[in-house]
Amino acid sequence: MGAGASTAAIVEPTVSGKIIDATTKAPISGALVYGYYATAAGSLGGGHVTAEQLRSFAVTTNETGLFIVPGWQQAKAPPGVRRDRFPVIAVFKPGYRTDLRGLQTIAQWYPTNARADAFSRNAGAHERIDWTDAPHELALASSELERYQSLRAASMGVSMLGDCGWESYAPVLRALHEELLGIIRRTVPETDRDADGYLRSGRPHPMPFVDFLTRSAVDRLLQQYRQDPAAWKCASPVQVFVGRRP
Repeated sequence: MGAGASTAAIVEPTVSGKIIDATTKAPISGALVYGYYATAAGSLGGGHVTAEQLRSFAVTTNETGLFIVPGWQQAKAPPGVRRDRFPVIAVFKPGYRTDLRGLQTIAQWYPTNARADAFSRNAGAHERIDWTDAPHELALASSELERYQSLRAASMGVSMLGDCGWESYAPVLRALHEELLGIIRRTVPETDRDADGYLRSGRPHPMPFVDFLTRSAVDRLLQQYRQDPAAWKCASPVQVFVGRRP
């Protein structure tokens, strides 16, 4: 990588798209498109590399399935510093299979059934990429186990590094919380669930390779807040989450 490239600003375009049901082709309202931009920095000659999360994002599709992920620009790297980018982007809707990707730039994201003409049009785009005429299809999960696997994949699109990092993901965390408790309700007998809706310790797991004992991020945040509300510096998770839970 040359000296000029080392000091170039990182620019990520605005991405527009549409999410539809893979079977019915109907728009999916309320699908979550989210992730984070991060960089790894080091010297041009090699050496130590550190990772830094620079921005989190989370948007929701409207009634016609449309979404827009706003563009982002990172300042130029100091002379002599190499900075490599790696955004992560997830598309999640309860009941569907999660689409999760790690990319070198968000400009590499494309719908599952993107057309050749759309690829050609977007290839040279720098500030805005529009995939709305080539909708991204989400397939329904075929079982509760697949729903759980999709839930686990969806959680990998969330990185709550930094002070109050969870706030950007509040709608995502709420959806993940409700999906987890919904799966537990449908697969675990009521007698095997505790007062918070989770699997009671010592009771049999209903599916292989599942973890129904660990609390959701929503419940962990509520627990931390209630331990010392006076020391809490972020938005109140009680105000954000309570009253919206199943």
